[in-house]
Amino acid sequence: MKQFLTSATAKDTYVLFMGNLVAAFLGFVLTWVIARALSVSDFGVYSAVMNLMMLLVSATDLGVMQAVVRFAGEGVYVKASLVVRVVSALVVGLVILALPNVSSAYVASSDYGVLMFTALLLVVGGVWMFFPRVLQAQKRFVKSAILDVGLGATRLVFVIMLFFVGMSLYGVLGAMVLAGVAVGILGVVLVGTRFIREKVNVDVYKNLFGFSGWLGVNSFLTSIAGRLDVSLVAALAGAEQTGYYSIPSRLVMFINVLAASFGAVIAPRFATFGSKEKEKKYFVKTVLAILPVIFLVLVWIVLARPFILFLFGEKYLPAVEVFRLLAGSMIPFLLTVPSVSVLIYAMKEPIYVGLFSIFQVVAGVALNIFLIPRYGNLGPAMAFMVIHVCLVVYSYGVVLRYFMRK
Repeated sequence: MKQFLTSATAKDTYVLFMGNLVAAFLGFVLTWVIARALSVSDFGVYSAVMNLMMLLVSATDLGVMQAVVRFAGEGVYVKASLVVRVVSALVVGLVILALPNVSSAYVASSDYGVLMFTALLLVVGGVWMFFPRVLQAQKRFVKSAILDVGLGATRLVFVIMLFFVGMSLYGVLGAMVLAGVAVGILGVVLVGTRFIREKVNVDVYKNLFGFSGWLGVNSFLTSIAGRLDVSLVAALAGAEQTGYYSIPSRLVMFINVLAASFGAVIAPRFATFGSKEKEKKYFVKTVLAILPVIFLVLVWIVLARPFILFLFGEKYLPAVEVFRLLAGSMIPFLLTVPSVSVLIYAMKEPIYVGLFSIFQVVAGVALNIFLIPRYGNLGPAMAFMVIHVCLVVYSYGVVLRYFMRK
C-alpha cells in the first residue's frame, strides 16, 4: 500500500483529483448560490436543463473519447473526435428545438427559451468536456486539472456578476453558455492548435469507430441510465420535486469526481501493461486504494442532515434522506472503477461494458418509472443501488475469470 501511495499512478491521481475536487467545490458553491437565489421551482428547471445537457453530451460522445485514450491522444484522432462530437451535438440540439412538446417535459418547463438554452448548452458543453479528456489521454494531468478548475471558476464569477443586474433563470443559463465558450477557447490553447491542421481521412474514422463501437453503445446507454433520474423526476414529479432531488444529486457528484479521476489515471496504465500478471497486481492495488474512500462516504452519510440543513436551510429538508440513500448507492459504484477499467483497457473487450449498459438502461428506466410514483425522490436512489450492485457482481465475475484463465 505504501508503495502504491508514492507511485506515479498515485501522484497523477492526486493531481487530477485535487483539480477535480477544487472544480467540484466551485460547482458546489455555484449550486449553493443558485439554489439560495432562485425559487425551488426555478432551481428545479435549471437542474433539469443542466442534467439533460450532460446526459445528451455523454450520449453524443459515441465512445470517441475512450478511443482517444486508446490512440494516446494523437492529433489526427483528436480532430476527428472533436468533429464527431460537434456534429452529433448539433443534430440532437436541432431535434430538441423541433420537438418542443416532447423535450419540454424533461426540463420541467414549457418555455421555448429554456429549450433554446438547452440546445446551445449541448453544443458548448460537448466542446468544454472534450479537451480535459484529451489532456488526460496525453497524460498532461496538470493542464487537465487547470481546465476543469477554470470552468468552475468562470461559471461562478459570471453568476456572482448577476447579483448586480438581477438573478433570473435566463441569466443563470446564459452565464453557463458564456463560461463554456470561454473554457472551450482555453482548452484549444492548452491542447495546442496543431491538431486543427491535421488531415483526417476515412481510415481515421474507421479506426476511431472500430474501437469505439461498443463503447459508443455503452456511452449512449450509460448516459441515459446514469442521468435519467433527474429527467424522470422532472417529467413525473415536476419542477419543485426536481429541485429537492437535485441537491443530493449535485452533492453525490463529489463521489463521481473521485471515481472519474481515479479511472482516468489507471486507464492508460491498464492499456499499456501487456502482461496479465502485472495487470493482476495493479488491479489488486487499485481495489485497495478505493476502500478509504468508501469509509469517507459512510461518514458523510451519517452527517447528512446537519450538513444539508446548515448549507441550504430548512426548505431543502426533504433532500436529507434522498442524499443518504443516493450516497450509499455510490459505494458499489466506486468498487467497479478498477474492474471496468480492466474490461476496457486490459482485456480490450468493451463489448462486456456495452452489454451491461443495455441491461442498465432497461433496468434503470423500468425501475425509475415503477419507483418514482410510489416512493417519490427515493425512487431513483433505490434504482441506482440495485444497478450498481449488479455491476459489481457482473464486472468482478468477468475480471476474476480473466485473471484465473491461463
